[in-house]
Amino acid sequence: SGEPARLRRALETLKAAREVGSKDRRVVYVVNQNLRATAERLLEQVKGQGERRVLGELKALSPLLADDKQPGFQAFAWSMVTGIRIDAGDSEGAVKASNRALGFVIPPSEAQLAQVIRQNHLGAMRLAVQSRSRRGDWEGAKALLTKMRNFPGGAQLAAEDDLHAARLVSDHRIGVRDY
Repeated sequence: SGEPARLRRALETLKAAREVGSKDRRVVYVVNQNLRATAERLLEQVKGQGERRVLGELKALSPLLADDKQPGFQAFAWSMVTGIRIDAGDSEGAVKASNRALGFVIPPSEAQLAQVIRQNHLGAMRLAVQSRSRRGDWEGAKALLTKMRNFPGGAQLAAEDDLHAARLVSDHRIGVRDY
């Protein structure tokens, strides 16, 4: 259940289970997996309270996780911050957060998470291109389009967005009579 008190109790129980120090690798693995899952649910729970709260939980929960669970968890948290910034209309900040998420070395066992983070990064860059274009910032939009072209899976999206960005810049310039 996602009930706040239950998640906190589950976290405390899992911390206690880890401190017992079982020698059975399966038990250690399951405890670490459940700690990670509980930590992610706690982040999901506080997401609506904003970026600062998510980052505070990240700071508090990260030390509880096994070393091999840290990169994926931190990337997950920064990907969540990307979404929060997108929802707030801060596409430039979303690109910065998604860059941070991409900076973590995610193990092959978490290939799906890595794919989601890459997709979120491309989505954030596309929104930032639109934002820059609407402001008439053609150079900034082109710079991001170039980064998109060089990012895995981004070439086709950049090609699709290029003409749209040019139109948005033109619309802006016509609107402000910058001929």
